[in-house]
Amino acid sequence: MRTLAIIVAVVILSLPQTAFATKVPTVPPPASYDWERLDSDFHKSLRAATTLWGVRYDWLHACAHSEGGHGPRILAPGGATDAQMDVGTWYGSVGFFQFLDGTWRWMSNEAWKATRREKNLRIPWRYHDVRSVVGQTFTAAWAFAHGLSYHWYGRSC
Repeated sequence: MRTLAIIVAVVILSLPQTAFATKVPTVPPPASYDWERLDSDFHKSLRAATTLWGVRYDWLHACAHSEGGHGPRILAPGGATDAQMDVGTWYGSVGFFQFLDGTWRWMSNEAWKATRREKNLRIPWRYHDVRSVVGQTFTAAWAFAHGLSYHWYGRSC
């Protein structure tokens, strides 16, 4: 039995390190992000955001599905109107991740600053909008990466 354990250990140690590596989704380097394309594709935007912030895509995808489904304009019952969002004040929750007004303001501002500071990446300001796919995905990914997932109550969050 001891001989078998030694043989197994030798075989495992002789395997290339790539045999144990998990496949990480590929995302273009930050300089080549096509922000307009990302803003029109929830899945690509979420994959880019989760890769940038080092959080699991499937976790945030499941959370978004249980929170707001797959639409940036999904409003919770009693949620905001476009007119309220246009002036920057609303009640209720909005979008894929069902951000509340105050939570969105706080988290999105922190996410934008941290993305510049920690990742040396400047997301164009026009996507700093709760109705933006890029805004929702990059803000949520930043929040989950910084231990703030407890702000969401969906069953998969």
